[in-house]
Amino acid sequence: MTKPARAASIAITLAAATCSRQPPTPASVPTPALSEPRPVAAAPPAAAQPAAPQSWPEDELPSPVDPELLRAVGAMPEVAGWTLVPLAQLERPPRYVVVVWPAMQGSAVIRDDDIVAIPLERTQAGGMVPFGEPFLVGRGEQERVVQALGGSDYTTRARHEGVPLDELGPQVVARVRRFRDAVQQGDAQAIVAAAVGFSRLLSTERAALDDWVSDALTELVEENVTVEAVRTERPGQGGTARVVLRMKNGDDVDEEGVIATQAGDDRHWVISGEAD
Repeated sequence: MTKPARAASIAITLAAATCSRQPPTPASVPTPALSEPRPVAAAPPAAAQPAAPQSWPEDELPSPVDPELLRAVGAMPEVAGWTLVPLAQLERPPRYVVVVWPAMQGSAVIRDDDIVAIPLERTQAGGMVPFGEPFLVGRGEQERVVQALGGSDYTTRARHEGVPLDELGPQVVARVRRFRDAVQQGDAQAIVAAAVGFSRLLSTERAALDDWVSDALTELVEENVTVEAVRTERPGQGGTARVVLRMKNGDDVDEEGVIATQAGDDRHWVISGEAD
């Protein structure tokens, strides 16, 4: 789950059928993109009929993005044919920024791992329309969000994130496995639900202003990495805890720690960064 630093100004142009990155030119404002589909984590040939699906309590929670705004994004010609994973909704009415992962196009095969932020605005007539240029989400994109919303005093639609601290490590393991199973079964709806469920284990900053969700899931599945929860180190100075995970890929075994912080109350904890 280690993330490489991203350049602060990644140019993307949200164009029909594409999410590719293009360098900004001196005469243009950086804009973001949906690109030539490229397999990131492909599902294998159809297997035998799976057993009855497991019930996941997090699936009963409201979506991180209001359905009305998600419909407005889905109606954009540029995203026609793409299956969107809703991750977050940042709001400063009448402006909003919807953060999605355009994961699949035309089939249950992961085609891209970019996270895209799409600005919207509510019109005086009450409709929701695109406003400004979409942009790729990555570290250092806080300023782009502030610019799109017209101020830093924005709020985030409730994401219902976090689980009890002792469950955080095991839930990472379970939700990564759920995502892998959905990819292997070629079930697009299950892939979206699994990705949203995993995103709820991350802080809003990591889920909405970074690309941890897509990077972690596609990397772990593509490289066939299994994850195990090793231990949870209780909060120390500063109120942060540390969760240690073991990554196994064949004979390669590595332990990695992530920082856990409270998400609103002492009963809910989320991953908010990498431990030293």
